[in-house]
Amino acid sequence: MQSLTGEIPDRRHRHPVVRQFLVALPLLPVWIGGMAVMAAIAVQREDLVHELLLDANDVAGVKWYAGIVTYLAVLSWCTAVVSACWGAWFCRLAQRRGAMGFLLSGALITAYVLADDLLQLHAEFIPHHTPLPKRAAEAVLVGVVGCWLVWSRRQILRTRWLVLVVAGAALVVSILIDALGGWGSPRLQLVAEDGAKLLGTLGWATYFVATTADIVRSTLSGPLERVSAASVRG
Repeated sequence: MQSLTGEIPDRRHRHPVVRQFLVALPLLPVWIGGMAVMAAIAVQREDLVHELLLDANDVAGVKWYAGIVTYLAVLSWCTAVVSACWGAWFCRLAQRRGAMGFLLSGALITAYVLADDLLQLHAEFIPHHTPLPKRAAEAVLVGVVGCWLVWSRRQILRTRWLVLVVAGAALVVSILIDALGGWGSPRLQLVAEDGAKLLGTLGWATYFVATTADIVRSTLSGPLERVSAASVRG
């Protein structure tokens, strides 16, 4: 219900101290999970505890800025996941099921890419613990992303798809540089590979942030227009 000024009223209200405990209930499972992780670490041998808890640069004894480009890429993946997740939540409230499924599936795909990039799954874990070599693991990941793009094509065409295309192209270029090699200068090859990857991850994050903002804006455009019209009449 709108106020006399045409504004949508703020329905939030202050919670008494007792009710704060009920409001804070979502914190309980999160903390239980965190304590379970710490308990599992605590029973490990001392050197492994240090490796798991200390900063990676401290453990390796390298400069503080070592791996900073990788960290930026990981932050970009995280930004995309968070933006897509809260956008999917908003779409659920607005009963926009198509957009919700698109954003939620995009968040899941990106979350796996995030884990793969952070933990080097395709380069270390999968080749050493499964029959798949590194290139096959990369091919599977690219195939899964490709299937998602085909499945989501109708939703993607309603978004700023050029941003996604450019971001995807940069990521593919990074993979091809790594796979084909043959550069006369290993230094230039590394700069080109990681540079393309960084641009791709930044573009991927930009796409999901912009797409989520566009979907929210379009969903709220009706109520906002009514508020504006009511303000003019008032």
